[in-house]
Amino acid sequence: MLNVRVDRSSLIQGKTLKPVLLGGYRRRVVSIGGIACVGGKVNSGEAEHMVSAAKAILRKRIHAAERAAVAAAAAAGVGEKAELQGLAASVELPPIEVRVDADSRTFSSGGGLTLWAVTETGARIGGSALLDLPRPTTNAKRHRAGGSEGCIGAGLGKAVGEAAAEDLLKQLSHGGAVDEHCTDQLVVFMALAEGRSELLTGPLSMHTQTALHFASELANCKIKIVDLDGTGLATGLNMITCDGIGHTTSRRSPN
Repeated sequence: MLNVRVDRSSLIQGKTLKPVLLGGYRRRVVSIGGIACVGGKVNSGEAEHMVSAAKAILRKRIHAAERAAVAAAAAAGVGEKAELQGLAASVELPPIEVRVDADSRTFSSGGGLTLWAVTETGARIGGSALLDLPRPTTNAKRHRAGGSEGCIGAGLGKAVGEAAAEDLLKQLSHGGAVDEHCTDQLVVFMALAEGRSELLTGPLSMHTQTALHFASELANCKIKIVDLDGTGLATGLNMITCDGIGHTTSRRSPN
């Protein structure tokens, strides 16, 4: 059981959130970081396999993802043409540093890989994948993935690394300032902030579209979505603007 107590600090009493201002092109990726974790009966070597597989794909295809992002920005009219041409011509392989965290003491077994790319503007784009362990059988001494009794998930780390790298490359290719999972998390802050928020994002997931709908209905804020490249909200680059309600908090007097 976890008990959490949140104290609304006097620092935020009577103040409003600042608007989210992420309406510009993210520019080049300058570094890629991540963490590969395994726990329980998953061999620590699987985390290393995740890292090796992810690095191989990223080194091979990061250039294509960066150029795809520049092309998407150009098609959507985001950024100056000369600047975008310069970015497309100067794509470099960013450093990739992924940390391994293995803990055999965890109650359950599992693992996964989380990756993030940092750009020149400070934007952080994420991608991830989880270790999909085979279901244990009652009679089998060995698991179908090749692992022996007492060590599960053997040979599965490579697929996790590849899936996480593919996810990151997909998020980078659309050229948005945030990834699709971060987009729907920012909606509530845009709705509550004071002033106009701007968010350049890629294809809108159903999570994001649902969050935008309910934010508009519940907070009565003005939200506008512009399909920048004319390919549809679920396909290309989009600009979300939101005139927030400027919500403030006040300390309640004791009864």
